[in-house]
Amino acid sequence: MIHEELQRILGELSRAVGDAEKFDNKNNSSAGRRVRKASMQAIKDLKSLRYKVMKTIHEREDDKRRD
Repeated sequence: MIHEELQRILGELSRAVGDAEKFDNKNNSSAGRRVRKASMQAIKDLKSLRYKVMKTIHEREDDKRRD
C-alpha cells in the first residue's frame, strides 16, 4: 500500500517535468502554474503518506509489546 502510494506520487511529479521544461525553456507561464499545482498536491500527498507510515510503525511497535 505504501509502495503503491509513493509510486503514484512519483508518477504525478514525473508528468510535471514536461511542464517544468516548458516553463524554463519557453517562458510558458501556464506550465509554471501546472508545476506549482502538481507540487502543492505532492506536498499534501506526501504528508498523508508520512502519516500512514508513522501510524503503521506505531501499530507494529504496539503489536510487538503485546506479544
